[in-house]
Amino acid sequence: MYRQRKNLVILLMFFIMAFFSPQLVMGAESDYQNSLTKVQNYYKQQSVYSDWEALGLRSSGMAVGNKTNFDNPQEASDYARTILGRIAAGSNQEMVLQNVYALQQMQQAAGYFSNDGEEQTLNHTIWAIIALDFAQANGFKTDYKRKAATDYLISKQAAEGGFDESGWGVDIDSTAHALIALAPYKTEYVTEINKATNYLKSQQFNSGGFGAWDSESPDSTAVVIEALIALGENLQSEEWIKPGDKNMVQALLSYQNAEGWFVYSLVLSDWNDPKNPNPMSTRNALLALSDLNSGKSKYQNPLPEISDGGGSGTVLPLVIPVVEKNMAAISIQGDRTTGTILPYTVWHWEGPATVLNQLKTFLNDRGISYNISSDRYISMIGGLAHKKDGYPLSGWLFKVNNVFSNAGTATYILKNGDEVAWVYTLDGGKDVGDPLFLIPEELIPDEVELKVDEPSEPVLEISAPEPVNAIEYLTSQGIIKGTDKGMELDRFISRAELIQVLTNAAKITSGPARGQVFTDVNPGDWFAAPIETAAAKKFFNGYPDGSFKPQQLVNRYEIACLLDAWAGNSGKLVDLTTDEKIPVWARTSVARAIAEGWIITDENNQFNGEEYCQRSKVFEMVYRWMNR
Repeated sequence: MYRQRKNLVILLMFFIMAFFSPQLVMGAESDYQNSLTKVQNYYKQQSVYSDWEALGLRSSGMAVGNKTNFDNPQEASDYARTILGRIAAGSNQEMVLQNVYALQQMQQAAGYFSNDGEEQTLNHTIWAIIALDFAQANGFKTDYKRKAATDYLISKQAAEGGFDESGWGVDIDSTAHALIALAPYKTEYVTEINKATNYLKSQQFNSGGFGAWDSESPDSTAVVIEALIALGENLQSEEWIKPGDKNMVQALLSYQNAEGWFVYSLVLSDWNDPKNPNPMSTRNALLALSDLNSGKSKYQNPLPEISDGGGSGTVLPLVIPVVEKNMAAISIQGDRTTGTILPYTVWHWEGPATVLNQLKTFLNDRGISYNISSDRYISMIGGLAHKKDGYPLSGWLFKVNNVFSNAGTATYILKNGDEVAWVYTLDGGKDVGDPLFLIPEELIPDEVELKVDEPSEPVLEISAPEPVNAIEYLTSQGIIKGTDKGMELDRFISRAELIQVLTNAAKITSGPARGQVFTDVNPGDWFAAPIETAAAKKFFNGYPDGSFKPQQLVNRYEIACLLDAWAGNSGKLVDLTTDEKIPVWARTSVARAIAEGWIITDENNQFNGEEYCQRSKVFEMVYRWMNR
């Protein structure tokens, strides 16, 4: 009995020693801890850190202070690494949130991330997922379509199980990065993650490491270690151990110099000198060693607390309370010469705030000059004023959530999450884009009789009266009036102005506005009464959101439809000699406007419907319309 017990004890001791043998595992625990200490000491001698280095050092428990250098992000992956680095470096909370907000705005409907809306390489989406989840884990509020992003990522998995993040083909690094992004959602993608890990297993060298083109790389080995730790994989399991008890950690450590830094290869070549540190390999090894040391993924967990470095023993928590204030973005883009006056920046506020409040706050804080008229019109920002020489229709416009606003700066109330973009137009808004005026569906016939021919001569030859005659007549009849700046004949006409002119021309009496038909037309506005009257007669509808956008500019298609509506849809159709694509909602009205002579085509008989109209041109059209 005693012999049996003794033999059992010996057998157990054998298994314990074998299990914890440095050859079987990754080397003794002290091996990678010593390696981490050496690489930390190496970085302590450096004067500046990159964002990736800051992340590795910070996650390893080392304070990075103000030694981190950040580039200006442009693409989604740039914003992602900036978020990782800024949180690690303990950057100002506002700067972190600004980058988080900007990155979230790059997510497209299909789930991927892109700074220009087009599908780009997969790394942008991979690192966006990683960075935003990392920010969430460290106390920053994020709001993006996670499921759409991860589903998109999964849709790009190759048949063999790997991923391609760069467009160069499926590889180890891309697959490992994708697994890091998917790790928090591993229960949702069990089959796909198993395929990816099996792909990694199939690519592991007998040395225990990973690489490409039949060559081992410390960089690939390091990122596989990060991915497996993120997935909760056991690096000690025999499926990751190669003959001779070779493992991936040993393979990684073999590239470290006694001074702490790492090399990419131990072989001297034109592009590699094993006697000098390789910055990328060193930082990638640091990222893996920090996870090995903590036993968990840096990307899924709050970073460790850091010392204030003052010798007081005070510990500063990295996790920052979630900000619950309202948040909106602002950017100011001038003309080609001036360029960007204020890059995409996040603003936080409490209580009601308008677009004007936001603009003045940033301009004052940054010492940017501006002029605001008594009616809250922004006439100059950063030295760039309206009515630039040679551009009489130039000036400042703003849009909210990519929609140009007709509300005043002092009346537009910001909502949480709004994105305000100020742009400088050289052509009354035409050069920076604008949405179309909406026409009621009941004014669009089921069938449109519209012929397109190519005759040698224009179908219609209509001589228009001189603008001055039209203006004199309309003025004498009280149909048009000037502004405090005169008649402003060269300025593009707004919707509110056109409705007022047409109402006067049709001799439709407008009493005082009784209510608020549209959300952006208040009873006290000068244009409220004619808009309310015309809307009641079903001459037009507003936008689906209940707005009318009275200050929005009007194009020739819209003018044709409004003239047609005011005329009661009477008249005849006409053969059009044109190759332009006229929207279905405008075809009948355009044909009628040409046939009746209200609107003149150009010398090529083109209608040019998307062009905005100067007030003088519109007054001509109204004059012809009145004399139909």
